[in-house]
Amino acid sequence: MLSLYFIQDLVLEVEVNGKPSTFKVGTLDVTPRAEELIYDIPKSQVLTTSKTCILQSKQQITEDNYLILLEVKDELSKTSKCYVLDTYQWRKTELGSRKYYMLKEFKEGYVGFNKLATQYFEKEDKESEPTQCFGFEGMGDLHV
Repeated sequence: MLSLYFIQDLVLEVEVNGKPSTFKVGTLDVTPRAEELIYDIPKSQVLTTSKTCILQSKQQITEDNYLILLEVKDELSKTSKCYVLDTYQWRKTELGSRKYYMLKEFKEGYVGFNKLATQYFEKEDKESEPTQCFGFEGMGDLHV
């Protein structure tokens, strides 16, 4: 597990003038308290004169695991590409000295995002322990 406080840039690669370019689209902030992940991603940001990155959807799966769908829209070609921040996968990467986390294109789009969220919810439901309810009957009155 992580033991130090650190901030990691969240980046994605977009083609500009036929060449791949990297853009910072947010930060991942890991706090020492309970090794909690805090993300900071603007709702909308301009990457180039024709490309805009939009935070389309976010789904909290557990207290510290999220799925976040980003879409990069290209106004010139009228196309878009989706990217997903999947904190389950992020936690499996070697975080040590990396100053950034590169998002990969998510070709499944909105439908795939919803399917992935459903899969994680079902997995969490199966792994969660059943809760026990303790009844306190017959406590009686306390007389002093």
